[in-house]
Amino acid sequence: MKTVSVIIPVYNRTFSIRDAVESVLIQSVKPSEIIVIDDGSSFDMVLYLKNYMQHIRLIKLNENKGISFARNTGIKAACSEYIAFLDSDDWWDRHYLEEMLKPVQKMGPD
Repeated sequence: MKTVSVIIPVYNRTFSIRDAVESVLIQSVKPSEIIVIDDGSSFDMVLYLKNYMQHIRLIKLNENKGISFARNTGIKAACSEYIAFLDSDDWWDRHYLEEMLKPVQKMGPD
């Protein structure tokens, strides 16, 4: 099975980040890791995501650098063969990762 890291950049978005994380946690194919990049939010994201900390890796940037910088930070921290991006105000259908990985699974072993 191919491995995938999910990267979720977030900046001051409390109204939807939990839904985004939840949608990854219920995937029919589990990612190897979920990396949330806090792009310099003005509140403590650890307190806000405390119920998810055992399932995610949270990387806090000291200041807001923008979504591209946050995504690149996630890419550098990722440990999987593949990367999937999810915006913090979005969510995935339960079978999103399964469908996304089907073409690469057909390619066979490395």
